[in-house]
Amino acid sequence: MAGGRIKPRRTGKNRGSRFEVVKTVRYGPAASWILAVARRAVLPPSGGEEGRIRIILVSDEEIGRLNARFLKRERPTDVLAFPLEDGMDDIFGEVYISMDRAGEQASLYRVGLKEELARLVIHGILHLHGYSDRTKAGQRDMRNREEAFLDVCRAAGLLG
Repeated sequence: MAGGRIKPRRTGKNRGSRFEVVKTVRYGPAASWILAVARRAVLPPSGGEEGRIRIILVSDEEIGRLNARFLKRERPTDVLAFPLEDGMDDIFGEVYISMDRAGEQASLYRVGLKEELARLVIHGILHLHGYSDRTKAGQRDMRNREEAFLDVCRAAGLLG
């Protein structure tokens, strides 16, 4: 979405996978860890579409600009997900995550940064696959799915 303005500091790609990580902030976990979480949260795209999911770690400032520009909300948020049209460099969608929000929410919810970041990666991927949290029932459904994928990540030793 904002690809022209974002200057990646470090990227990670999983060969043969559908994920790419772009870090625009100097802190946070390694791209390889994010790839490992994303692989455990991937769902088959609806309609049989194929493509990569780009996960982009940004600051509050950058996600606030994106939120204002695309959703007309004048504030930062924790995660934004943008499904992309076919033919966009084989990208199925982009998930933007605020590392600032992830850190604050980890403290607020009394969980580790990795667990909160994993939740946000999973949450964004669920949105790309059509899940919505605009209703109470949708919020419950997404939370249950997030917890199931987090359990998979815990079993794989990614959150400890």
